[in-house]
Amino acid sequence: MHAFKSVAMIPKLLFQTHEYGVPPHVEHAIRARAPGWDYRHYAYEDIVSYFAALQEDDPDCKPLHDAICEAHEIARTGTTSTTSTTSTTSTTSTTSTTSTTIKLIDLLQLHDVFVYYHLYKTGGTYMDTGVIIHEGRSLSEIVEENKKEDDDRHQLIAIESCLTPVIFTGFMACTPGHPVMRKVIQHIVGYVDDFRQCCRNGTNFDVAQMKVSSIMHSACKEAIETVRLLAERIPPNEAWATIYDKDEDKDKDKDEDAAVIPLFKHFFIDKLVPIVPPLPPLSPRSVKDTRIGISAAVPSHMFNNGIHQNTLYFYDVLKNIGYTPYLVVTNTDYAKFKKSPPDGWNRSRYENVVSFSQLHRTGFHAMVTFGVQISHIALQQLRHAGVKLVSYVCGNEYLINSEAILYSHGESGSFEQDKPNPRTSLFDEVWLIPQMMELNATYKRTLSRCAKVIEAPFIWSPEGMETIVQKDGNGTTLNDFLYINAKNVNEKNKPKSTAKSMAKSMAKSMAIFDPNISIMKWFLPSFVLCERAYQLAPHLMDRVYITNAFREKIGDTMNAKKIENTVRYTDLFLDKRVFFEKRFITFEFMKTHADVAVFHQWGNPLNYIYLEMAWLGYPFVHNAHLCADLGYYYEGYNLEQGAEVLLGAMMKHDAVAREYLRINRERVDRYLPTNAALQQKYEKMFDDLFFAP
Repeated sequence: MHAFKSVAMIPKLLFQTHEYGVPPHVEHAIRARAPGWDYRHYAYEDIVSYFAALQEDDPDCKPLHDAICEAHEIARTGTTSTTSTTSTTSTTSTTSTTSTTIKLIDLLQLHDVFVYYHLYKTGGTYMDTGVIIHEGRSLSEIVEENKKEDDDRHQLIAIESCLTPVIFTGFMACTPGHPVMRKVIQHIVGYVDDFRQCCRNGTNFDVAQMKVSSIMHSACKEAIETVRLLAERIPPNEAWATIYDKDEDKDKDKDEDAAVIPLFKHFFIDKLVPIVPPLPPLSPRSVKDTRIGISAAVPSHMFNNGIHQNTLYFYDVLKNIGYTPYLVVTNTDYAKFKKSPPDGWNRSRYENVVSFSQLHRTGFHAMVTFGVQISHIALQQLRHAGVKLVSYVCGNEYLINSEAILYSHGESGSFEQDKPNPRTSLFDEVWLIPQMMELNATYKRTLSRCAKVIEAPFIWSPEGMETIVQKDGNGTTLNDFLYINAKNVNEKNKPKSTAKSMAKSMAKSMAIFDPNISIMKWFLPSFVLCERAYQLAPHLMDRVYITNAFREKIGDTMNAKKIENTVRYTDLFLDKRVFFEKRFITFEFMKTHADVAVFHQWGNPLNYIYLEMAWLGYPFVHNAHLCADLGYYYEGYNLEQGAEVLLGAMMKHDAVAREYLRINRERVDRYLPTNAALQQKYEKMFDDLFFAP
């Protein structure tokens, strides 16, 4: 056992930590009621640095320290690798009651484990962000109360829950090396060992054994001579609890609230510590002064899906207007980003990036959530502080939720409700991109209970394609992928010497890029369209590529047998002209394999891929009515009309390719972040958000 120096008093160190940081008014109130204490706030990055620098030699703590560094990929000072010798098969398992896969990182939530670890190693006092010292009390008074001067034994102060026999861990104070904290550390090490054994054996891990608060409660009872247990009481119909000293109340009538001398208040439902006096909504002084947060993911490449692109293009628009935008990313993504930014990242262009732990310290006037959701509690705290909240919806939630319910895949539900107050909306406004309005406007207004559901202008930029092209640094530019360059139109227009070569030169290859994730955009309507065109004019079609048909092998994403049953008697299949392929970068595939792209959508009539094709001058056939003036358009499910449009595009496009490119680029301009009209629409939306009644 590691020997701790005997400390008679709990060190005057007070610390807090939370994934989203500490609201400033909470920190200010705590500091004011803890004079003479060393206050520290440990952000995610601080905790990572703590474990990285720690040279652990305590046999009780070293296994846990090693597991934390492995789970969170923390490179320890003086080491050269962050990779554990444990194989990936020994770091994942399933729960005992479900087939949900869990990982080591799920067992060792960084902020939670750090609290126990730091208290055991250093001692001091920890307070949750939803706990506040009661007015008229001081932390020194609470911690030092009933402490005898000649008592040099360990001390621990904790709160016994009034609901179940567990310790409420929102407030804990102890001397370094307290036996109760040692038992907690040993318990965590024990269930980590059990988890590893389950991984090795391929058996299920019982998550029930992870109940640290129950183990701590038992340990406190066993060491009661060195433990002071506080009690809590929840007043009727309130969202907070009073925490008081049991000893003060032992000879009084416990049914009389007046008999309880309060020490703390615990706001247990929403963690919203009241601001006194309440703050008015934050109104920015100027456009440049306006700080707008945008929740964002950090993928392997910033442009590998539509939501990531939309996030960055939205940032561009705000920056062009003159606002000060910030990309707000998870703490783990921020750490990865600092080590190695993703492909396609432009540091000078997207200079403002903050982590969740900096959420309350940036001084946002508005927070706009995209693909990465911020917790309800953090959003409630922001709104409590006067920050405007916007839910920016890029997906067709009506259809996504419908398919999740009908076919039991994916997740369903709405994020915008205020969970503690489900009859109210968590957000001030919900913004839907144009293609989502028809099916989602009333759906979102009704289920999210947000009165202001507003259409947000669609944004696109060729920046995503340009970063992909420039990745290899070989001098290739986006112009190399223009249809007029990639397909060498001038050469194609030259007369051929034989009828056979002439016929071959007229035949085109089709590409279907529908993602095949949802009925909204999948290959079958596009394939039927191509098959009909082939039946009408087989000499014009060389082959059809159906991409996104699988990830690694046929059948791993769609039912291969049922696909074959559907297409096996088509002319394209019988003539061996249809090919099922995996996912590709669209414009690279078009340059090397295909001449015309064919699309079909339902409930999503405006997509980035259409604008990519238009910008590069590729002929594409589609039924997206919101951009009917781009490419070659057919209506709705009129696949017969679509086949005729496709044949027309195959026959005439090369003759008009240069004019087509010019016209389509002029029309795509309305979506660019540099477009003045688009900027004006967004500026008005933010003006209304901040200043409209």
